[in-house]
Amino acid sequence: MTARRPCPPAPGPLEDYAARFDDLFFSLAQGRGFREYLAGLATPYTLAHHFARGKAAGFGCRAVVADCAHSASDDWYLALREAGLAYVDAIKPHRGTWAPADQPHTPVEAAHALIWRHAKHPGDWTPVERHFRDGHTETWRAADARLGGYRPDSPCRLAMATTDPAGLPERAT
Repeated sequence: MTARRPCPPAPGPLEDYAARFDDLFFSLAQGRGFREYLAGLATPYTLAHHFARGKAAGFGCRAVVADCAHSASDDWYLALREAGLAYVDAIKPHRGTWAPADQPHTPVEAAHALIWRHAKHPGDWTPVERHFRDGHTETWRAADARLGGYRPDSPCRLAMATTDPAGLPERAT
């Protein structure tokens, strides 16, 4: 009997899930088809479509897109905007963007441009109570920042959060 050929992997974390079902398939085509089906479920259009249906049914829907940079032509971005859904896009603190020479070019520079005096006179920063799974809470500070096209009054906003607005520690900002 010949050894079974491995199936081309599904994208990203879907492969770990798909591999659990490999023993149920009789052919390489079945495994490949299953992986293509899973990948199709995770496409931006499909996710936005499901979110839009949930919103229409009265469920609160939000999308979180972590650690990415996007342009207005990205499919997921357009699908979420067309569906009228709120989303959070967590961008890397040092990822630069175009801005006039006298304005911030990275989220870190935008955070440094915000006014912070001290806890009793926080300037641009607002205290926010953060609750953790283990039950403890911490007071963080949050603020709207200006960076390129991000403005507090625009549809695309840049919100900063940190434990220390004076020092802006890298692991807690």
